[in-house]
Amino acid sequence: MLGYQHAGELVSKVHPAIASFPRRIGTARSLDECLVASAWRGGQATLTAKDIFWRRDGSSFPVEISAYPIRRDGEVVGAVATFLDITERLKSEESLRRAQKMEAVGQLTGGIAHDFNNLLGIMLGNLDFLQQLVADNKKASERVQTTTKAALRAADLTKQLLGFSRRESKNISATDLNLVIRGMESLIARSVTPEVEVELQLAEGLWLTEIDQGDLQDALLNLVLNARDAMPNGGSLTIETANRMLDAIYEEQNPIVDKGDYVQLAVSDNGSGIPAKALEHIFEPFFTTKPEGRGTGLGLSMVYGFVQRSKGYIKAYSEPGIGTTIHLYLARSGDQPQKSAHSTDNEVILPKGTESILVVDDEADLIEIASHHLESLGYQTVAAGSGQQALQILHEARQIDLLFSDVVMPGMSGYELAQQATAKNPKLKVLLASGFTKKAVAQNGQVRFSASLLSKPYSKAELARRVREALDD
Repeated sequence: MLGYQHAGELVSKVHPAIASFPRRIGTARSLDECLVASAWRGGQATLTAKDIFWRRDGSSFPVEISAYPIRRDGEVVGAVATFLDITERLKSEESLRRAQKMEAVGQLTGGIAHDFNNLLGIMLGNLDFLQQLVADNKKASERVQTTTKAALRAADLTKQLLGFSRRESKNISATDLNLVIRGMESLIARSVTPEVEVELQLAEGLWLTEIDQGDLQDALLNLVLNARDAMPNGGSLTIETANRMLDAIYEEQNPIVDKGDYVQLAVSDNGSGIPAKALEHIFEPFFTTKPEGRGTGLGLSMVYGFVQRSKGYIKAYSEPGIGTTIHLYLARSGDQPQKSAHSTDNEVILPKGTESILVVDDEADLIEIASHHLESLGYQTVAAGSGQQALQILHEARQIDLLFSDVVMPGMSGYELAQQATAKNPKLKVLLASGFTKKAVAQNGQVRFSASLLSKPYSKAELARRVREALDD
């Protein structure tokens, strides 16, 4: 947990990271504040408390601490302390809090919108009567028409709010996303500027999903318009479909998700991107990153409502200056056999190997998952938390057969890493992974690395096949 390699570095030493729960490396609290010391000296079990631990490398993580005394012949001779890394628990709690907040916002919004809709109905009805009464008075008639237009705009906003808060869809049917998207091609083309290049990447053999087709069309159009606004000077818009299996590991990382088979719809742009702080709020009603006067902040809220009604899940990836990808995961239709192409029954026939793989990602949890999968398949793994660290490992003349890297990382992207690494070692195989589509992030000279981009999230089976394909290429 603390990053030390040998017990000798800690045993028999008064070390601040163990004994006194430091605020930062080298700065310890007094012994009176130490729970372990309290259990030992006071002879009483302590209440569970939360604190921050600091690793040897200077990074920190949240812990839950408890301690109780050890007695021998009635005398307190020591204490036992338990330190639990609660990083994942806090992530899960935060995910659930966000889901609960959106649920509460939806209920509040729905109630207000319903009542406001009734009020608007009364206003519009009376405006119609008033228009008849003042038909002979031009100025009065114009004022009534202006007021009516404003009321109709308010009615449209209310309709959008009701779309966000609605809990059920009326016209559910088994739907082929590819057919719906193909039918919207001309509408999508007319909705973007001529400078925006639209590309469809529709998977063959796509599973059906049970949704309201009208809701899907509204959701897709909202995503297209958002992508267009993020690219005022033009760019690339990619609409992609795929069959996806979200496994138990993904479910553990995202507590509001149920593992299983999903149809994925991804809409990507290479526009301005969304800052990390704003990304947490983009599905909330009236939240917008657009300039004042442009947009209502309800487009993504409607998309969120559609996904919730469809018993699906929505995930946004974005990096300022790189672009944005919105992933919609819609449950596979029950009309089809539910045997997944990535079922655990296929684990025994997953392709394996003994080669050495360098796993690169700025997310430690993702490195751990990928390394665990690969090692269970027989591969040897080396981990790096950045592109620079990966280059250093490669420079040390280690035998690395495959570079497996995330695309979007601080400082150096996966594409830049792949370019520099293969320039020094042309025989090095490369497999990149990203939550973005290849069109959204590939730059000039990097397209060859995006040809076999592995889409996040991926299952163990997908990783096994793609790694083997990359090594055998």
